[in-house]
Amino acid sequence: MAKQSEEFNIKYKKYEEDKYNKQILDLYLSNFLTTAKVQGYVLLFCPVKRHGILKVLAFFIASLLSFASLTSSFLSFFNAIIVYIAFVHLLVFYIIPKEMEKEAWKFLKSSFVEAIYPKMKEYYTVEKNRLYLAIREDTDEVIGMTSYEDSMHFEVPNQIPSQGVSLTRVSVSDKYKGRGIASKLSKLIEQEAKSNGKKFIALTAISTNKPAQGLYKKNGYTYLKIKDPNESFLMKVSGIGRVFMYKLL
Repeated sequence: MAKQSEEFNIKYKKYEEDKYNKQILDLYLSNFLTTAKVQGYVLLFCPVKRHGILKVLAFFIASLLSFASLTSSFLSFFNAIIVYIAFVHLLVFYIIPKEMEKEAWKFLKSSFVEAIYPKMKEYYTVEKNRLYLAIREDTDEVIGMTSYEDSMHFEVPNQIPSQGVSLTRVSVSDKYKGRGIASKLSKLIEQEAKSNGKKFIALTAISTNKPAQGLYKKNGYTYLKIKDPNESFLMKVSGIGRVFMYKLL
C-alpha cells in the first residue's frame, strides 16, 4: 500500500476520452473479483446469521445422521463423522468459494466486460450515465473510479424510480486505499446526479464486504430491508447475498 506520507497530487475528472479504458478495465476487474472472494471461515457464520443457529444446527445434525445411516454398511459412526466433517470442510473452504467466484465472473462478464466496455465512450459520455476517475497526476495512473447509471435495478420505498440513479463501479487501487478517494468520487457522483434533478442515489454491496458498507454509512447511506430479486440458490444457501442502500440528495 502506498505510504500516507508519500506526496503526490490526485486529479478528479469526469471520463471523457478512451485513453484510460484499459486501466479502467484492469482496476475494476481486480477490485470486483477481490471483493467477490469469500474466505471459508466467513462461510461458516453466514448461514447462521441468515437462517438462525437452530435451523443450521438442525440441518447439520439431520444431514450427519443421514450420511451415517447411508454409509453404515462400510463405515462406523465415528468414521462417518470424520468423513462428513472432511466433506463439509471441502465444501466450505473450496467448492462453494470457487463456485461463487465463477458466478461473480459470469455476472461481471455479462454486465461490464461484454455490455459496457466495448462502447465505454458512448456509454459514459453520450448517454446519461457518468463515470468519474481519480488519476495520479505524476504517473497519469487511474487509481480510483466511481460511476452512476441513470436507471434503478430495485425499488426504493416512497421514491419515484425515474428520480434516482444507481451508484456503481466503486473501485480504488489497493495501493491507494485509505486516502478518502472513494468518498471524494462518490461525492462528485452525488453532486452531478443532484444537478441533473435526481432526488436519491442507491447502491448494492456484497453482504460480506463490511469495509464498503462502512464507507457508505459514513457518507450518509442507509440500509433498505428488501428482498433481492436476483438472489441465486447458492447465495440463499450460503447466507451470502447483497445489501441495498440509498441516500436522499
